[in-house]
Amino acid sequence: ACSGHGVCADGRSGAGTCTCHRGYGGAACALVCPAVAGRICNSVGACLPESATCDCSMRAAGARPGHWDGAACEVCASGWSGPTCDVPCPAGLAGAVCSGRGTCT
Repeated sequence: ACSGHGVCADGRSGAGTCTCHRGYGGAACALVCPAVAGRICNSVGACLPESATCDCSMRAAGARPGHWDGAACEVCASGWSGPTCDVPCPAGLAGAVCSGRGTCT
């Protein structure tokens, strides 16, 4: 039940719903959340239990600060840089990152 990655709550009707362990999702807990070096959602985002996808805008408990993006929250969001994605990229007068002539890393 629950693909070995969750707990089944049978209830009176016996319909059963799974409550997935951390890092797993989907109706039967068969989906694995993306990870970086074993860290679910890079330890900065939250794994959505319904889809086992990372939401980088939701901070994981104790997450380091920053503005993250990517399937496993492994890259800086557009307009941000630095090791913890908390340094704003320089913008030109029109507001384009690097004045529209480069990329910010």
